Amino acid sequence: MNKLAALAQFLYALDLVASEQIDAWAEDMNLVPRYQSRGDGGVILFERWYTAWFAFERWPHQDIDPDLLFAQVLAWLFTNDPERDRDRGETDPEIDVDILDNNLADLTITIRFREEVGIVPDEAGTIEYQGQRWRVEAPAVWPAEAGEIA
Repeated sequence: MNKLAALAQFLYALDLVASEQIDAWAEDMNLVPRYQSRGDGGVILFERWYTAWFAFERWPHQDIDPDLLFAQVLAWLFTNDPERDRDRGETDPEIDVDILDNNLADLTITIRFREEVGIVPDEAGTIEYQGQRWRVEAPAVWPAEAGEIA
């Protein structure tokens, strides 16, 4: 759950509230088998779908505008998950706010993520597949630098 971990680390580093007031976890995980050659000897074996939860307890909504947090999350998504697409089932973040009193609120942000999980040949790998040994490795992303449309 690389995206969950990366976004959680980003949110902790913002230091908007004490780290003890922030919690992050995953629910509703699904694995979708998908054998696809990566072209470098590796294979994308499956997609991992999950809902990431980010909870902020006792958010001081009178002192720190919640929109600052929401803007930070969306900016992170645009930068770090630019291929989010509603057609693939990734939804917009959902927000839940529970006002505790005039100064504090509990905020929860849920985000549906999709991640590809790949394997590469490795004689010391712990996965046995198609008669050889493999290890888990994040798929490399090879963006096009130029192209032509005919």
